[in-house]
Amino acid sequence: MTYGSTGRAAALLAMALGWLSGWPGAASAGNDDELLVGDQAALAGGAVTAMAEGAGALAYNPAGVMRGTDENHIDASATVYGVRRYVTRALLSLPAQAADGESFLEITVVPSTLAYVRQLGRLRVGVGFFQRRATSLTLRANVSDDSAGQLDWRLTIVDRNQLYDAVVGTGFSPHPRLHLGFALHGLVSSTSGFIAFGGGLVDPVTRQADYALSQSFLVSATTVSARVSAGLQWSPTDDVSVGASIDSPARTLYSSTTVDFSAQQQSPTNNGFATDSVDSTGLVYERFQPARVRVGVALERPWGWLALDGDLQPAVHRSDLDRKLVWNLRVGGLFRVTDVLQVGAGLFTDRASEHRPDSFGEARVHAYGATLGLRFMKDRQLAPGEEAPRLRFGSTFALRYAYGAGRVAGLDVAPVPDVNDPNVTSPRISPMRVHEVSLYMGSRLSF
Repeated sequence: MTYGSTGRAAALLAMALGWLSGWPGAASAGNDDELLVGDQAALAGGAVTAMAEGAGALAYNPAGVMRGTDENHIDASATVYGVRRYVTRALLSLPAQAADGESFLEITVVPSTLAYVRQLGRLRVGVGFFQRRATSLTLRANVSDDSAGQLDWRLTIVDRNQLYDAVVGTGFSPHPRLHLGFALHGLVSSTSGFIAFGGGLVDPVTRQADYALSQSFLVSATTVSARVSAGLQWSPTDDVSVGASIDSPARTLYSSTTVDFSAQQQSPTNNGFATDSVDSTGLVYERFQPARVRVGVALERPWGWLALDGDLQPAVHRSDLDRKLVWNLRVGGLFRVTDVLQVGAGLFTDRASEHRPDSFGEARVHAYGATLGLRFMKDRQLAPGEEAPRLRFGSTFALRYAYGAGRVAGLDVAPVPDVNDPNVTSPRISPMRVHEVSLYMGSRLSF
């Protein structure tokens, strides 16, 4: 097994893609609901299937564009400021010897929402642009051992990952107590990253490197996917609302991936150097996300509303997507303090659908958290004869805390960095914890 072989290079290229596709999404305190979209969801912990209204409803239940009295409005300048702290016991380790875990911070600033809803006859039409995922992190780990010479292993991963959701939807009300809605989603996923991994063993007498190994990967990937969603909101009584929505499976229609690879080794029996590049661009038809069903019920009172939500994603076991069945629950509400001030709070789960990690970079972290925030609404009456009788300005500030607990596959490296050893690396499973605090700031203009 030498670096001169095309098969070896192809295998390492596949490894790079696996590391970057497996690590970021599962290793954050957020899985499919990493970022709560819209003012209501940010305040009520995502418990909005029955009560979603306006532009933010496009992300959860498109029937909600018909809810509320704001016929035309813009949700803009919604920004999430977040800090994540990751803790893992053994990201890089030597067998039965030293291990280097990680405790590091990730800081994100995410412009998460820009959406518009307008009344057109009996219909309301909405368009929105939401950011559903944002990862920007750098991992560094190293282990050393001086028992048989000066041995050092080092690993660096730089990862940037974003998921955007562009939505167009419409809603109508066949009955005053029943709202229906439909939406088309375009999902754009962008991943870029750099991986550097290497080690060396220096003879303590000659101070020469007897063994040395280094690998580096530069990866960039973009996919464009699509899905449709449908939903309803029904009020059987004045005090109770029921909501349900379904997202179809998302299918990737276009994919572009570039991987640049280089490797070098030195040993008493074999020295080698190799570079390679893979560029794959074209139309595809692959699974990207599974279907998702949401159901919610809410109690409405003069003091506000309180809602309970649940959702389910079925298991998918295919070559292009492999996920377990997963469910999540949320409870939250908005409570009226004055005519201009509302307080929101919620509890949520965000459990992972990935399988138990078994390859380096894979992780499964279940997240649990809470939200708390304020919403200010202020009306400004317009002069008689204006197209709209008033303008309504709204501002939302919401805090979100999430705790993630699970396991991550670190890397166990051989005492001698010899690529000819088939066991030069192997995965090591260790616990992982994630703490996340974020501040959501949103604004709305209704007319």
